[in-house]
Amino acid sequence: MNTAIVINLNYEQCGQDLCTRYWHQIEDVMEAAGFIKNNRMFLSNLQQDEAFEVARWLIGQMEEHSKANRFSLIQSIREFYGLDYRQLVNLLTPPKQLIEVDFIDNEMASYALN
Repeated sequence: MNTAIVINLNYEQCGQDLCTRYWHQIEDVMEAAGFIKNNRMFLSNLQQDEAFEVARWLIGQMEEHSKANRFSLIQSIREFYGLDYRQLVNLLTPPKQLIEVDFIDNEMASYALN
């Protein structure tokens, strides 16, 4: 996956019910367009510019159908980012300098388990 789209909604201002409904719609539309959901991100193999254009277009189309609500979809979006997924660092994992990999002797492991 090359590109990640991050969408965070403003639950505090717009309310749990409306944002939950919007989030389910966003999931459905993004996945139907070929994005793969990974936690709160949507991943794509498209080139960045194309993925960004598709994501903007999809949100724009959804916006047209949300204007009757108290808060439209665009008003409910707190963050809408496009990222290079290959450069993304999960800060919940230890820094790579601290990760140690030890050789595992398969014979010893098999013997210990049996």
